[in-house]
Amino acid sequence: MARPLTPDQILAAFDKWGVTYREWPGWKTRGRPGAFDDVNGVMIHHTGSDTQSESYVRWLFEEGRPAEGIPAPLAQFMVGMDGVCYIGAAGRANHGGRGSSSTLTKVIAEEYAGFSTEIKPGPDNTDGNAHFYGFEVMFDGGQPMTGPQYDTTVRATAALLDAHGWTALSAIAHREWSARKWDPGETPMDEFRRDVRDRLAAGPGNDDPPKKEPKMPSEKQIWGHRERFMTWIRDVYPDLRKDGWRPIAMLQDVFARLRLVYGRLTRWDWLVNTLGRAVWSRRAGGDGPMHATRLRNAERNSERAMRLAEENNKLLRDLARAQKITVARTAVAPLAALAGEGEDDSEPAVEATEGAE
Repeated sequence: MARPLTPDQILAAFDKWGVTYREWPGWKTRGRPGAFDDVNGVMIHHTGSDTQSESYVRWLFEEGRPAEGIPAPLAQFMVGMDGVCYIGAAGRANHGGRGSSSTLTKVIAEEYAGFSTEIKPGPDNTDGNAHFYGFEVMFDGGQPMTGPQYDTTVRATAALLDAHGWTALSAIAHREWSARKWDPGETPMDEFRRDVRDRLAAGPGNDDPPKKEPKMPSEKQIWGHRERFMTWIRDVYPDLRKDGWRPIAMLQDVFARLRLVYGRLTRWDWLVNTLGRAVWSRRAGGDGPMHATRLRNAERNSERAMRLAEENNKLLRDLARAQKITVARTAVAPLAALAGEGEDDSEPAVEATEGAE
């Protein structure tokens, strides 16, 4: 059994390993009710957004999603793109949720090929919040972490592992805990563990980050990321489990139809304006050949506008009835969330958050 580190021990560990950190108000006494007296490792997440504001940090540490049964804190630590680690809770946090007991067994024993591969989790049957510290790395997961962000995450993870006497094999990704998840995004965990291992071997006095040779991802890594992403998409959106789902073709079809609607609405706008000018001319008391011509044009444009309106309504009805439009719309939602589009600080979205246990 490994008792969680006390607040003073956490600060001492971070100071020892040169972690750049900021203490969030109230963190020393913050935590969720429930078991947190036998910790076994560190779990890495990503927020699913590039948002870096303080209101985002406050939301994750102090507010959470109580209406959904996921109250704060949603992690013990957050790491910004500038390399600052926010310390938000010393107690239990709602970050891991249900996960694989087989993964927990491997972490406790520290006996698996974690420096060359990632763990494939089993069924979700164990409470992860009781066994792991949680790091929320503040990026959308669709690209690598920034250099300072990655270095701080490695360094802070090494600090906790060293304080407990654990090796780098006690650090896992959320996706290694549950197949429902894919965080921390574009961060190969076998490589992350190797960097943590190298950091531990170099010792706390070495301020240089672990040496990393830039390299292109292998074909196996590329397809591995794709499969994890598609598994996550299909779990979140069951409608996408149908055979023959072709997202690119569907989205191209949707956009082509929308461009058609936009073009017709533009023409309709022109017709309505023309009709309006003719009506204004009549009300102004115009007469003569010019006035008669405008009235004839207004009548023709009015008929064209009515036909065009009916065509638009029919096209929109067809779009609404098309099942593939529903599928494409559900496909766009997670992509926009991962890219951080349309978010503001008042309603941040955390990809890695798990329900309370």
